[in-house]
Order: sequence, then structure tokens, then C-alpha cells
Amino acid sequence: MKRILSIFLLPLLALAGCTVVDGDSHMTSDRYFRSESSMLVLRHVSMPTAVLTDLLSCDAYLSASEEERASDAFAAIAARITLGDDGTSFTLRPWGTVSTGGTSLREAGASWLLASTSEILGYFLEFNDVTPVSFHFTCLDPDHWSFLYEGDFPGHSSADLRRAEDGVVAVDVSGTWKTLDGYDCTFSTPAPVNATVTTKNGVTYLHLEGTFVHSVGRDGVLKNRCEAVYDASGDVRYLITR
Repeated sequence: MKRILSIFLLPLLALAGCTVVDGDSHMTSDRYFRSESSMLVLRHVSMPTAVLTDLLSCDAYLSASEEERASDAFAAIAARITLGDDGTSFTLRPWGTVSTGGTSLREAGASWLLASTSEILGYFLEFNDVTPVSFHFTCLDPDHWSFLYEGDFPGHSSADLRRAEDGVVAVDVSGTWKTLDGYDCTFSTPAPVNATVTTKNGVTYLHLEGTFVHSVGRDGVLKNRCEAVYDASGDVRYLITR
């Protein structure tokens, strides 16, 4: 079962084996936790990686000459980007509006802000609410970025993204989330998850390898813990304990 994710189509990640302890409520069901884990990985690992990949392509486009921009190498990104009049912002379809501060995203200290909505970024809320959200990327060195999510969505996350080699981004993430049924959720990667990034016909695909953990509780009492292990073969294994 291959774990290849098309970011633009945003499919729910395919599910694999799961061990469940205690089934006295929907909070302990294998279906619930597999779906919740997939959703959290999509939002806080896959989405920032895909957005960063696109922003780096935009950065290369902005740094290119007019002749280079017209070449086939930039055709996919050129079809999606609309430059602002101030020279420090652009619109990137489908993500939203990007503010660059007039600096390259590969320049240490540079900070780019993507302003979007919960709907576009896949943060599907109750009753189909659409709220403002923002992604902040700050360059630490030419192959290393910090990430911060902010918005009206009930939670936050931060991440460290490092290009380990061509096509691979190591993602180390942590955050919190208030579930729609009132539970407190924390999540993290015990060690960086490796996301292998490929692009075909302007669409970004990710293959993940590593471990993602999230715990759910209420009033300081742990209810359940889910560990999702993405292996090199492309399968994922879910271990749920209480």
C-alpha cells in the first residue's frame, strides 16, 4: 500500500494495521484514531513541506531573468504565480498571498508569510467554517527553515524543516489541537520524518518515512495515544494504547 500523497487533491491517507486497547468509546476506535492521525500528518507534516517546496520554486522564479522565466523549467510555477505591484508579494494558486519582505527565502533571517484560509489549506472545521490562517517560514540557512502555523483554528504547530538531500526534507514538528468534541490533543515527531518530494505536471507528491505520535486527553488525564509508523516500503502501521 504505497503512501504517495497528492497535495492538491488532498486525499485521506491510506490506512494500515492498527492495535487498539480499550474500546469503550468512539475515542478509542481504530477508525477514529487512524483518521485523526492521518489528518494531523496531512496538516502539520505534509502541508508545510508541500508549501515550502512551492515557495522555494517561487523564490527561484523571482531570482531568474525574464528570459529564464519564459523557459520550460519555470512553466509550471509561472502558470500559478501572479506578482504584486510592490515587488515584495505575490499570489500563488491555490495557496494564497505570499509576503516576502523583498528577500530570498534562501537568505538566513528571511521570513516569508503565506496568508490563506482554512479551506484552501485543508483545515476543515465544523460546519464548513472558512477562517484566516497563516504559515510563517523563516530561513535559518539556505537548506534549513523554521515554520510556525497561526490562525483561528483551535491549535498551533511549529516545525523545523531541513533539506537533507535532493528531494528529501526532514520534518520535525510539534503542536497542540483542541478536537471538535472537546478533547486536548498534543502531537510530535520523536525524530524527524523524512518526506521525499517529487513533482509531476505541477503537482507535488510526498512519500513519508518516520514516526508521528499524538495523544488525546481531557483535564490533564491521558485517554489514548496513537503512534503512526511510516516505513521505507511505503506502508503505515498504527499502534494505539491507553
